[in-house]
Amino acid sequence: EKTKIEAVLRAGARYHLLDIGANIGLMTRQLMSGNPNIVSATCFEPDPSNYEALAFNVAPFPGAKTKNYGLGDAAGDLTFYRDVANSGNYSLNLDAMRGKSYEETKVQIVEVNDALKQALTSISPETRIIWKSDTQGLDEVIMASLDFEFWRRVDVCVLELWRIEKPKMDINKFVKILQLFPNRYMLGNETVENPDINRIVKYLEGKDYEHMDLYLWN
Repeated sequence: EKTKIEAVLRAGARYHLLDIGANIGLMTRQLMSGNPNIVSATCFEPDPSNYEALAFNVAPFPGAKTKNYGLGDAAGDLTFYRDVANSGNYSLNLDAMRGKSYEETKVQIVEVNDALKQALTSISPETRIIWKSDTQGLDEVIMASLDFEFWRRVDVCVLELWRIEKPKMDINKFVKILQLFPNRYMLGNETVENPDINRIVKYLEGKDYEHMDLYLWN
């Protein structure tokens, strides 16, 4: 069965997948296994143990590159919070640990524009981009840090909308990024087809720990 991403890819197009917060690489494996038009990928994962599994899992795909650092709006070695009971809930955002037992470590963060410039250096301008991010609460901040020239190369964007406390971001720029994608779909406890942008922004204002996935495509 095709995922929502696979269902909206352009026939005959060549794609590069950016997997931000790749965890152990299962999404990259799934997408590259059945889609010969996804010719390459760059996977970013700051946690050392997750990264080791990521590198192993995507090794069968020569076009997949892995980076053992996270992305952010500024570079640095930052405190990283790890949910003891859930390896999928590792975050730079302390509120992601709400009510959880967690441990702390330090991880390397690279400024997102610098990281993607390097990652896409060898990718032809004609290659389109699939963006998938799951950074446990920082997706919108990272997205709004990128320029519009980058976003015009993106055909499909998938991110997690998580209603927790987050750093301030440029909400006006984030809205303009959403406006680049005429097709939208929210999936969580309910399904919302073609939500307007105001509804998406309103959803993000909540702090009740609920979350939905947002799919955007051209």
